[in-house]
Amino acid sequence: MFEGCANFDLFLPGTRVIVRHYTYNGFAILVNWSNGIDFENVKIRTGPGIGFSVSNNGGYRGFRIADSEIKRGPGRVISTASDAIDISMKSDILVEGNDIGYQGDDSLSIYPTTASISGVNGADISVQGVCDPDPMDSPVTGDALAFFNQNFVYKATARVLASAGSDCGTLTLKLDHAIAGLSASDNLLDLTQQPSARYLVHDNAMHECRCHGVLVDAPYGEIDHNIIYRNSAGAVQLDGGSGQGPGATNLSLTNNAASYPGQWAQFYGAISMVASTADGSIIASPMFDKIKIENNSIEDAPGPAIVATSTRNFTFDLNWILNSNQAQASPGNFGALSTLDSILVYQSSDGAVCDPYRAGTLTGPVGIDPTDERISLESNCALYEVR
Repeated sequence: MFEGCANFDLFLPGTRVIVRHYTYNGFAILVNWSNGIDFENVKIRTGPGIGFSVSNNGGYRGFRIADSEIKRGPGRVISTASDAIDISMKSDILVEGNDIGYQGDDSLSIYPTTASISGVNGADISVQGVCDPDPMDSPVTGDALAFFNQNFVYKATARVLASAGSDCGTLTLKLDHAIAGLSASDNLLDLTQQPSARYLVHDNAMHECRCHGVLVDAPYGEIDHNIIYRNSAGAVQLDGGSGQGPGATNLSLTNNAASYPGQWAQFYGAISMVASTADGSIIASPMFDKIKIENNSIEDAPGPAIVATSTRNFTFDLNWILNSNQAQASPGNFGALSTLDSILVYQSSDGAVCDPYRAGTLTGPVGIDPTDERISLESNCALYEVR
């Protein structure tokens, strides 16, 4: 793959290439500053950017897309150039019964919108206002704010007692208490207005895209009964860490069928929970909390079926793994663990991994880092009352 300016000198005459001219603009459908939006039986066959961009610049609650198709039209190589469905600044989300494929980025991406802190003086902090028609896209009096360090490791929560300044400039927020160690390198998330929380994703087909089936960095979700196959990166990625966000928490991933994830999954897994710092080091603090991965089938993966780092309070139970670890050359490592393991757990704590139904001549064992604490490997989690 070549990535850069539009210079074709590197390609031989007769070479067939895919040129992506636009990336994240030119939405097919844009939903902004809206509540209770419901789409059914929509068909998108092409688009120069994102298919559905939801609350890109602000919004409140309630979005549903059901029984719709985002797929390439006849004779076309791709459908949309970027994400098929991209959701930010939105809560109470329902994505069900859709057929999504052939786009240039993730089938579904759900993530919050965080803000940087420009100054700290005791219980007073300075932030950049959100200059748009919705006055509550910026923090207002009464909002609960969560604070994170530069790697999006959680620090504390405080409530806004007063706000002064301009939404189109700098806001000074008075908190109900000072946050120990808070600095201008840290980040905040408005839990009241922009958490991107509470979502159900079920009975969708997500396939043959140039990234993930599902990418989530948001809490309180259920991803259930989806068919996810031949995506170039992987089936599901829970995102978090430096440059990404605060991590997915309180999430159930159940009864999904994932197969033929792409080369990216060789090192990060068909189902991936990897959180790193800016220099690529794995974060030892919990980024993914209260996670259940249960009753999924994962087949024909080049690397591990599941990679979990920086995870706490989790169960992996009754998953069927068939023909994982197909790429045996040049495996990667997480500490003492190798990506030749079918399930890999690293820098995590307080969980249970039930030895899954594993089949295939190359399918590897379950690897748990020896320095991890309070993680059990059981033959049947139900017997140990951890399900």
